[in-house]
Amino acid sequence: SSRPRRHRLIPQTGNQAPVGPVPPVPAYRKDVFKNQPGTWNQWDNRVRALHDIGKNEAHAYREIFAAEGGFRHDPTAKDVVAGVTPGTLKTVAKQLEKQGINTSGGPRSIDRKDFPKVYRAILDEALKQVGGSKALEKIPDKTTAAALADAIFAQGKTGGAQIFQRAINAVSPGAVPVGTIIGPKTFPEIVRLAGDSKSRQPFLDAIATQRKAKVPDQNEWTRFDHFR
Repeated sequence: SSRPRRHRLIPQTGNQAPVGPVPPVPAYRKDVFKNQPGTWNQWDNRVRALHDIGKNEAHAYREIFAAEGGFRHDPTAKDVVAGVTPGTLKTVAKQLEKQGINTSGGPRSIDRKDFPKVYRAILDEALKQVGGSKALEKIPDKTTAAALADAIFAQGKTGGAQIFQRAINAVSPGAVPVGTIIGPKTFPEIVRLAGDSKSRQPFLDAIATQRKAKVPDQNEWTRFDHFR
């Protein structure tokens, strides 16, 4: 008689595509998305559709999109869409054009379905010294990974790097030099502090503190504190 087959369980890895239900909108942004019905679910589907998307990367793109208020119209920043500025878009234009995305008309000319690709291109550029957007999967804590992506996105490649370098030094004095990029000296320290249960929370607190020091506009502080 034949024995019943046993299905081999494949262990989950950090680089697997995210599965499961759509995560809820972060609590501090729920009111913003009430006026954008369906937008959050559509964004989640588009993020999941990215080639070889990992769990940390997907979480980071959801958090950034939420922090930026989705696709809401901001009259004070009319040329900015989902947090993407014309200046930032220019820095990744060549990457996006290779994917068939025309950037010549600025952020407002890009199809909404392509914005996850824009987010990825921004992180690929900012983290190119350590593996691009895929570096997020090497960080053992998804909140730290999302905080890194959000700081780069909101404060820029250099500003985000310096925020993290100063936060590292606040927890481990003198651990890294303060420079202009997340490089091979800074990134291992991020991984180390995020992976240690004793240092993770002090590190997240230090990141929020450094972001507040960089951006004195208190309207943004709820965003920074969200990543604690």
